[in-house]
Amino acid sequence: MILIQNVTCVDGRKTLENMSVLINGTKIEKIFPASTPLISNGVHEIIDGDGEYLVPGYIDLHVHGAMGDHFGKASAETIDRIVSFFAAHGTTSLLIGTGCDTPEETHATIEQSMISAKRHKGSNILGIHLEGPFISPDRPGACYVPGMLKPDVKTYETIVGEYADFIRLVALAPELDDDLKLTKHLVNQGICVSIGHSTATAEVVKRAIDVGICHCTHFFNGMKPMHHRDPGIVGICLQDDRVNIELIGDLIHVDADIIKLAIKCKGIEHCILITDSTMGGLPDGVYDNVTIRNHRCLNSDGVISGSTLAMDRDVRNMVRIVGLSLQEAIRMASENPAKEIGFGNCKGAIREGYDADLNFLDAKLNVTKTMIMGKLLDRT
Repeated sequence: MILIQNVTCVDGRKTLENMSVLINGTKIEKIFPASTPLISNGVHEIIDGDGEYLVPGYIDLHVHGAMGDHFGKASAETIDRIVSFFAAHGTTSLLIGTGCDTPEETHATIEQSMISAKRHKGSNILGIHLEGPFISPDRPGACYVPGMLKPDVKTYETIVGEYADFIRLVALAPELDDDLKLTKHLVNQGICVSIGHSTATAEVVKRAIDVGICHCTHFFNGMKPMHHRDPGIVGICLQDDRVNIELIGDLIHVDADIIKLAIKCKGIEHCILITDSTMGGLPDGVYDNVTIRNHRCLNSDGVISGSTLAMDRDVRNMVRIVGLSLQEAIRMASENPAKEIGFGNCKGAIREGYDADLNFLDAKLNVTKTMIMGKLLDRT
């Protein structure tokens, strides 16, 4: 067992100062005040937290790549490299984000992701997020338009094949889904369905939510702005508590004051922090058809093309610039995403019996140590 001492535990529900945490294998066994004597002969390692914050590991539901590598068409070795990068920045769990490759190429990516997940080379791979191909060419963002396909159950089944149980999140344009057949199919399978890259009207959005859509992809991005006579996706999702929204926290995709407004409307419990990282960790420069300047990624058409984010900077931005408490930022980065994809009973919080996925943060909210399933990450 591992004993963590001298930490301030912060998750989305509480802040407890001067605490100790006992880790048994992959689980949190006991949380108790540092002044309480530990009666146990099984401790083989003691970690002095030196007064730092101990927070749940970050969970990124929307991420595509880092350091010049992308999940799309990737080998298991490439996926290993990407998830290792994000683990070093405090992301203890993530979904593999796919795009608008062919059904066969996406199927191969899912297969390689399964291989990487079993090797545990970095962040826990909790499953797949299909951001494409069932999205609208009228709101493509930087997605590959020729690869977009009309929502269809048979096409979906071709993509996922034997890996249906590994799909956690699917984004689609509900206005293209005839009678919402694919939406209903996915909801019946227990998959989180998201409105994304869509031109759906308010009425279509309402019907889709009634059917079971419960998520909105990178809110404000890939959709029409709200108008006072045309509420659209933004206006309906802001008021309907059945829908949780993703927010990219680089303060480039969405202005800080608009993030504040969204959180005020939705409540912190319905907001999920994501990176939408495509170029995580890369400095300013030109990479293939993407130019990075001051953390802004632009493709050759001048369209924002993902981000350079990792979740640690997301959290710092929420606290330092948006003005959230650390507890609120951690809820958006850990508890809320865990719940959204069905892991709320074991991840996203510092609770007894939960997975030992943890970050140590210094006073500036930099990640100094990361623990994934009870093992301290080697940061050398």
